[in-house]
Amino acid sequence: MKGSFRQSIAWLHTWAGLVVGWLLLSVFVAGTASYYRADISRWMRPELQGAAAVDPGQGADQAIAALKARAPEARQWHVRLPTTSDGSLGLQWRGKVGPRENLLLNPATGIPVQVRGTLGGKFLHQLHYELHMPPLWGR
Repeated sequence: MKGSFRQSIAWLHTWAGLVVGWLLLSVFVAGTASYYRADISRWMRPELQGAAAVDPGQGADQAIAALKARAPEARQWHVRLPTTSDGSLGLQWRGKVGPRENLLLNPATGIPVQVRGTLGGKFLHQLHYELHMPPLWGR
C-alpha cells in the first residue's frame, strides 16, 4: 500500500479512471468511425472497384459460366451480384464433401480477383461492438 488507506484508494481510483476512460474513448472513436465502415472497406480494397457499372445480367452469365467450369457437381451454388459498394462478383459453392469454397470475379472479364486480407471497416465495427473479445465478455 502507499501510505494510508485513503492514499491507496486515491491511487486505485486514478488508475482505474484512466483505464476505463481510455477504453471508453477507444469504443466511442471506433463507433464513430464504424459509421463509415462501408466506405473504409471500399477504400482499403481498391481492387474491387470499377466493375460495378456492368449489367447485372452479364454478371449473372459470368457467374453461371464460372460455376459450371469450377464446380459442376456442387450441391449448392450462391451468387452475389455486383453492387455500388462492392464491385466484385461473389461466388460460393459447396461440394459433396468439404467446406464451402469462395471466389471473387471481375464481372466484366470473369477473371478471378485477388483481394487484400483486411477486415476494413468491419474491424472498427467489431472493436466498437465487442472489443475483439468473446461475445459474452466484449458486449
